[in-house]
Amino acid sequence: MPNLSDNFLYILSSIKNIKISPNVEESAFNQFYIRYFSSNENEYRFWLTQLEALGFVSISYETGLVSIDTPLFCHIVSNKNTVVLTGARTPSLIDIVRQVCEKQKLQYRQENLNDDLCPTKVLIQGDEESLNSLSEETHIPITKNPPSFNLISIKPVITDFVKISPVEVDSYNCEPSESIKKCIMNNLNCAHSWSLYPETATVFNSETLQYSVESRSNITRPTLEKYRMYYTSYNYVFVNEGKKMFFPSIEKRYGKYLILADRGKKLYYDTIAQTLYVPKYCPLPSRYSKALGMCSCLPLSNSKLDKRTVKGLGFVECEMPFIGYQGVPEVIVKILCKSLGIEYKSI
Repeated sequence: MPNLSDNFLYILSSIKNIKISPNVEESAFNQFYIRYFSSNENEYRFWLTQLEALGFVSISYETGLVSIDTPLFCHIVSNKNTVVLTGARTPSLIDIVRQVCEKQKLQYRQENLNDDLCPTKVLIQGDEESLNSLSEETHIPITKNPPSFNLISIKPVITDFVKISPVEVDSYNCEPSESIKKCIMNNLNCAHSWSLYPETATVFNSETLQYSVESRSNITRPTLEKYRMYYTSYNYVFVNEGKKMFFPSIEKRYGKYLILADRGKKLYYDTIAQTLYVPKYCPLPSRYSKALGMCSCLPLSNSKLDKRTVKGLGFVECEMPFIGYQGVPEVIVKILCKSLGIEYKSI
C-alpha cells in the first residue's frame, strides 16, 4: 500500500518539480503540508532531507523547488550484487521492473517500513550481467559503483574553493560592478534588478545554527550572512576583516560548514553502528548527502545526542537534534570530512 512518500513521488514524477513553500496555494505540496506537517515544520524538512539523501529528489532552498531525480539502479556498499531503485517512480514503472525481474530470474522485493516519511524500498539482487541486462531492458541507468565512491572525485576541497571563487564587495553601501550583478542574476535565474537591503541582513550563529540579527562591527573571523534580494535570500562570507566576499556559485549549505569548521565544530561518527551524525539544522550539501544516504539506502535516523557528546563536538552543552546517515564506512566519512574541511569525532 503506497504511503505518503510514495504518493508524493508518484505526483512529482509526473510534474517534475514542485514548490516546497507551504504558503503557495496553487502548489500540490500545500495539500501534503496541511495534512501531515502543519503542526511540525521541522518534520517536513527532515522528510525532504531524507528524500534527497536517498536519491529521489534534489532540493534548492534558494529557489524553493524540489525536483525529481532520474530513475536509477543504485549499488549499495554492503553488497555489490544488490541495487536499489531510486529517483522518479510511478506504479507502472515499478510494475515493469518487477515483471522484467521475474522474466530474468532476478530476486525482487519491496520493503515497507510502515513509515510515511520513507518511500517503499525496491531492491533487486543478481549477478552483474543480469543487473546490466535489467538496466538495458527497462532503460533505467545503473551505477558502476556506489555513489559514495564519487566523493573521491568531488573537488576542490571546500576550503580551497574559498580561496579561488569569491567576488569582493568593498562595503555595505556600494553596489557591485555590472559584471558581478550579471553573474549574480544568472546564478539566481532571476530578472529582477539588483538591490541589497543591509537592514535585513542576518548572521548565521554557529551555536544555535540559525540566522539572527547580530552586530557586524569588528568582524575578524569568517561569517555567513543572509541578505534579502527582493524575494530571494542570498549569502555572504566574511573572509577578511572589512571585506565582504560573495560566492555566486556556492549554495548556502556549503557556507554553513565553512563556519562550523572555522569555529572548531565536529561531526560525530559511531564506528560500531557505522552511522555519521550531522546537525539537523545544518543539512549537508546535496552531493554529500546523497553520497552518504545512498551508501546503504537505509532511512536516516532522527536523533538527539546527549549533552556530554554535544559538548565534545564543540557546541554548547545541551541536548541537540542530529540526523544520522546509516551504513557509512569510516573511509567514506574521512573523505567527506576532508572535502568539507571539517573534523569528526568517533567512538
